[in-house]
Amino acid sequence: MKRTLFFFGLFLLCSIPVYSLYSETTSALFFGNIAQVSGLVVAFLSYLRLSTSFTRNDAHRGPIFQLAFGMFIWIIAQALEMYCELVLHLIAYGTVSDAVWIVGYFPMFFALHTISTERRKKQSPAEPKKLHTLLGVLLGSYALVFCFFIWPQLQEPNQPFGHTLLDFLYPTLDFILVTQTLLIAKHSKRGSAFRAFGILTAVGVFVTFVGDAVLSIVEDFHSFTYLSVDIYYFGSYFLMALAADIAFRRRTQETILSVNA
Repeated sequence: MKRTLFFFGLFLLCSIPVYSLYSETTSALFFGNIAQVSGLVVAFLSYLRLSTSFTRNDAHRGPIFQLAFGMFIWIIAQALEMYCELVLHLIAYGTVSDAVWIVGYFPMFFALHTISTERRKKQSPAEPKKLHTLLGVLLGSYALVFCFFIWPQLQEPNQPFGHTLLDFLYPTLDFILVTQTLLIAKHSKRGSAFRAFGILTAVGVFVTFVGDAVLSIVEDFHSFTYLSVDIYYFGSYFLMALAADIAFRRRTQETILSVNA
């Protein structure tokens, strides 16, 4: 956890002078890409460590490893994005890197679904009634997001079809991840490892959702707003890493208590 907090704080601190003084230079692009790769690598390592806290026969071990695999795919996507921006001097939005980003969501979907299912098995019969309320709120929230944010983007006549498709996919996929992580938190006991994991991961993914939202409405890809979106992304990845770190710590504490009991 200390490693995650150190690098997160370091990149946040460095982002102040970088985006204030060098926002229109390649230095800002380089910093943003390095910060995002670092966040993804730290999250990847945190997921791997969390997976080792479960025995080989535990139903949670595989899904946590799948989360690490999804993060690894995102590392590749970010590397492609870095190549586009720093070597080819192209805008990465709408390139093959986006296809890799999209692919990376799916192992994470499967992993979170499995974890949510396992957590639900441990619930009392009364919990599903409360679950319907949460799902209703989330569905209504997505309907509002779609009507007031996604749909206007889809109606934009002058942008390429690929950009239109991405404007729909990114916020929708982010919203699915938020829903899944909130369900994990809902199915977990207060103070448990997965309760903290679900809530903090949901916050991290929501930060990604905000970044994707800003990115989809930016018209000037050389503006300060476009470049500073990197803060949302690397912040999101470090929050996901922190969620895994906290879950690992609580898992370790739970194991020690069970041994001493």
